[in-house]
Amino acid sequence: LDDDGDGTLPNTRNSTVIAGKYSVSEGALTGWTSDGGVCDQAETPSDIDVAPGETVTCTFTNTKKGTIIVKKHMVGGTSSFDFTGDVAGAISTDNGTLTTSNVIPGTYTSVESTKADWTLNSIVCDDGSSDTPSTTNLGTRTATFKVDPGEIITCTFTNTRDQGTVELKKVWSGTPGQTT
Repeated sequence: LDDDGDGTLPNTRNSTVIAGKYSVSEGALTGWTSDGGVCDQAETPSDIDVAPGETVTCTFTNTKKGTIIVKKHMVGGTSSFDFTGDVAGAISTDNGTLTTSNVIPGTYTSVESTKADWTLNSIVCDDGSSDTPSTTNLGTRTATFKVDPGEIITCTFTNTRDQGTVELKKVWSGTPGQTT
């Protein structure tokens, strides 16, 4: 149905048809989701019954899918961190990522599992959305974010390796500074 050969479809396509039964559909397009179509006159896209002189309008609404990126930043060492929720997997390198593409707009979460000898310092999400900003909870180790159509959300979890201190003491037996 690409009328001008530019790879895009027109917003409206009219066809004059003989009264009778028809079916319309739309092919899948990578990176987009469709509502399957809605028709007026109590028709459905798969079962249209056109009466003489009648106009039936079917509308297909497409929504661009989004992308979620969970990024891991480690201070003081490296380890493997596990994530559960809608974006799940393991990250074992500093600035490593988990990426989930082609997500339908909606609300998602990612939860970092507790890791011995590491402290979760911050969770920061950059989603560019002003209507529903992301929320984070250090106590539950959770980022919750709303993906809008076509949006790319990046949430960075930053952990610091727990460190101790080694204290060295010198004890002299005999005269200080004398070696035997």
